[in-house]
Amino acid sequence: MLALTGKDLLTRYDCIDPDDPLLPSVQLHDREFPCPDMAAITTGLNTPADRATLLAELTLQVNAELVFRGQLTAKETLSVAAEMFYFGRPLFQLLLPLGVRFREMPDGLLLL
Repeated sequence: MLALTGKDLLTRYDCIDPDDPLLPSVQLHDREFPCPDMAAITTGLNTPADRATLLAELTLQVNAELVFRGQLTAKETLSVAAEMFYFGRPLFQLLLPLGVRFREMPDGLLLL
């Protein structure tokens, strides 16, 4: 992994045709739901005074992203594989290795 650090590597945009009708949605997703700083999240989760506030903020972000994905996949009838290719893993899945768990609620996910 260290050998790859700082190298100019392929990105999702290199694999998407410039004429792909989903490209504007991918760009919108990247603007609206950028990958957060996981190191800062780890620090916040390990700071008792910050944990509850951080989880509340992340819960809002996670649910907003899930709504975006749900609306788009329904409109475009995307398979799960296509959704993952175009938008990557959902934020709540990225948080799992940091010890964040979730509970499904009627109005979305609640991060724990």
